[in-house]
Amino acid sequence: MSIVLQRREDGKMPCACSAESHARFNFVKVFNMIRKVIHPAPNDPGYDDIPFQQSTPPRPPSNPIDPTSMAVYTSAALQLSSGGVPPPQAPTSIVGSPIPPILPLQPSTAIVSPPRSPDSPMSDMNIREEPEESMDVDSEQENVTEDEQQEDGQGIGSEYIPDGQESDSDDGGEDVDMDSAVENLPPSASQNIDSCRSFLLQYGIQVDPIYRFVNIYHHKQRKHYQNTKQILRTRLPPAPEILAAITSLGGHRPSPPDPLNGPIDPIVGVEVVNGIKCTIGDCHGHVHVNRESMREHQVTHHPMVPVRNRSSVNVKCQSLNTVKQYRSYIEVQPPPSTKFIPKGLELVLESAEACNLLKQDDVSPLLPVSRKKPSEQLSCFPTSRRTILPLAAVQQARGAERSSIRVTKFLEDDRFCPFTRFLVAAHLKPHGQFVRANVISPFIGYIQWSLRATAAKKLISISHELGGDYLAAFDTLREFISEGKQVLFNSLRQSMHLISSIAYRQQGLARFLWSPDRKTLSIDGFPVHIPTFLKNIQRTLLTTIERVQTLFRGCEYLDILDHIDQGMVPDEVGQTRWFRDQENGLEQFSDRLLLHLIEKTNLFGWVDGKLVANRRRVSDWFSELDQIVRELFYLVVTTWGGGARGTEMEKLLFANHLRNTRNVFFINGFLTFITEYSKTQSITGAGRIIARTPAFQVNRLLILIILVAYKAAGYLNCYMGADKMACTPYFYDVFVCRGSQWKAQSLPRPWVNITESMQA
Repeated sequence: MSIVLQRREDGKMPCACSAESHARFNFVKVFNMIRKVIHPAPNDPGYDDIPFQQSTPPRPPSNPIDPTSMAVYTSAALQLSSGGVPPPQAPTSIVGSPIPPILPLQPSTAIVSPPRSPDSPMSDMNIREEPEESMDVDSEQENVTEDEQQEDGQGIGSEYIPDGQESDSDDGGEDVDMDSAVENLPPSASQNIDSCRSFLLQYGIQVDPIYRFVNIYHHKQRKHYQNTKQILRTRLPPAPEILAAITSLGGHRPSPPDPLNGPIDPIVGVEVVNGIKCTIGDCHGHVHVNRESMREHQVTHHPMVPVRNRSSVNVKCQSLNTVKQYRSYIEVQPPPSTKFIPKGLELVLESAEACNLLKQDDVSPLLPVSRKKPSEQLSCFPTSRRTILPLAAVQQARGAERSSIRVTKFLEDDRFCPFTRFLVAAHLKPHGQFVRANVISPFIGYIQWSLRATAAKKLISISHELGGDYLAAFDTLREFISEGKQVLFNSLRQSMHLISSIAYRQQGLARFLWSPDRKTLSIDGFPVHIPTFLKNIQRTLLTTIERVQTLFRGCEYLDILDHIDQGMVPDEVGQTRWFRDQENGLEQFSDRLLLHLIEKTNLFGWVDGKLVANRRRVSDWFSELDQIVRELFYLVVTTWGGGARGTEMEKLLFANHLRNTRNVFFINGFLTFITEYSKTQSITGAGRIIARTPAFQVNRLLILIILVAYKAAGYLNCYMGADKMACTPYFYDVFVCRGSQWKAQSLPRPWVNITESMQA
């Protein structure tokens, strides 16, 4: 089925449904509505045309620091325009309907040409009277009669050119001389600086008052008129008027700052970006915007400095040139923070700063270091070395006391053999049951190999006493490691043969067994009713949502969930912001719950100007948070693909730490856990990386808890006087209960508790 759409006389294209409210100027908008399975409603705002501006020039922000404010037009500035008519407050389209307010324009980088003489004229910037550059229009829009052009020339920002002036084009033409341009400007503009500034702001042009940079904002209407029959009437005034106003503000002689003099105050109208500044030795003013440029700078200018000593720091910077060949950056001061901090929150933050809550320790614990590098020698403090007794001396003293006493009772009765008693004790279960027979044989093999190693060590020792005669030394030990005498080595061999034969005849049990009706699954003898298990996941999710509502104590969090939902949709434009923390927009919500708990709940109170916590209520709040974390862990491991061992789940991090890198990422908008596991990782190294994604309903709650609740818990726990080690896990670990990260031994507890409640 094919649909043919023809543009009407008014320039709009009708929709296939023939509804007047669905007629659009833009073909793409109409096509997107037609291709939808469910046709949009008549008043659906998602497919509106871009509003057209007929007779007013683009309005840049009056305050470049705050782009949301619109330009203020003064009467003197309006006289500088070609028509002198003030811009209407509510411009209308050709059909007479009001147009929504124009969105704020985004500032571009400063326009500074390559290094040149300060006396060079402004014409080097090649600014010409070129109306077509402000908008992208079709060739049909240029077919305007001469009478229409003269009629439109009486309006603001029109294309009307006075007699005696010629406009340049892309094909060539001479640049406008600045001195002659000033003569063509009205006398009031050359005398009134404010009027010139307001006049230029009407057309998105601003001259920096300090460095005299000419900053030109990107035109909002660029490409908005493509594929339409709309007539474009927004035109810039003649070039002499604009150049003369720029000259009055000193824009023809810019004085760019020296990067060596940074940091400076931000240049008005120039975009502030993230940069990297070199901090090696006395290197100053070298700022780059990417790691490759910084690495090239350090290799070129600091070749003698070792790689591990090449340092840099992240700073805010601005570009001093738009030409890539001559582009350089200068460090700028960060904008001052004007955020109001309540008194209660200020006290909590001061206590966290006093104990260096967010500062990572320079020296990591000894256990991870010894685990990563077993051969590394660890040094202790002198006081520790003096108090620790040599282990070898203690062992020798104990051996001298007991090894001389020989016990021969085990030769008469096997029950008195210490190794037999060890085997019995080692194979008993906690509830008094005995392990399976196939587990006993490996234990006996361990003891036999230990006896062989002991005999080999003793053989080497005796051979040195006998002058290296190994045969004579072996005759001394023959009775203990060969058949012919009732010794432990031979007894273990006989027991191993007997128990192995029993183990091979023992019937094994299937680890996974389905019931005949396929509704009950037996896992190692433990039955699980699958329909009840699936219902319990839904019930646990609903219970967790209710607990989250109780945890927030009336604090608004639905808008946070909406923000998370919008960022986790892969088809949305906003999904790319998840890759960089500064652009995901979550930081604005992180302090909300902490401030609410301090100011608007009964967890805290004021006594003599001091913030006092109700410890019982705060403890109840932490208990609620712990229960939510347990339920979220249960939901995570039951909804992601495949199971995970305890060693994979313990110590998962959502932020980088000294002990390990983070395990939680946003991949194409989905919250993803990256784990690795290998049974022989102590020998072969790290295992294979596995990526798992839990259910969407679980992810949104987990992000909410980590973002808002964990931060509040970390600061409140620190304010309550807890140790730093009990507060920092809330800023790095995924699953935290009572200020401690989960170990592999603690992971099955939520499973057991929730499963028992499911069967109750």
